[in-house]
Amino acid sequence: MIKFTKQLLLILLLLVIQLTVIPAGAIYLGGLNVILTVLVFICVAYKFSLGVFYAFILGFILDLYSILPFGAITIALLATLYVIHLLSVHLLTNKSFYALIGLNLAAIVVYSLVMYLYQIIFYLFETSEFILARIFSSASTDIWHQAIYNLSLTVILFVFFHFTSRRFNAMFIDTTKQ
Repeated sequence: MIKFTKQLLLILLLLVIQLTVIPAGAIYLGGLNVILTVLVFICVAYKFSLGVFYAFILGFILDLYSILPFGAITIALLATLYVIHLLSVHLLTNKSFYALIGLNLAAIVVYSLVMYLYQIIFYLFETSEFILARIFSSASTDIWHQAIYNLSLTVILFVFFHFTSRRFNAMFIDTTKQ
């Protein structure tokens, strides 16, 4: 029961931060995607299945507040986590700081591409070419802002968990023993 309560509180805290604190905060924090950063962190530090569980719940609730077709954010989060999982299992060998930074950069790119694809498809059926040009022109600046803010949050999370947990300590294989 305590584990369920902790997870529920984490989900509610993430939703409150993403839906109320960031939009009401400074104008420059609009690029921060706390949910994406925390989901990547959960997939790397804990288990992929736990990250998928959080992605379903958080994506469903965020879809309620989105103007995109229902399920767009959930699909974008799940596709991002799948790519991150593939990269971490098949390409990266450890849970280091640099691996976490690289996975967060990959997550930002994949999530942004999926969301821009949904926006383009959504606007293609409703509006003229002017809005499509505006989406393409703002896409590169949005990715840079999101990368800067999310990587800053990743550094903070990594430092916090490095000093409070043993999940990111270096692990070496002793090859001298036979």
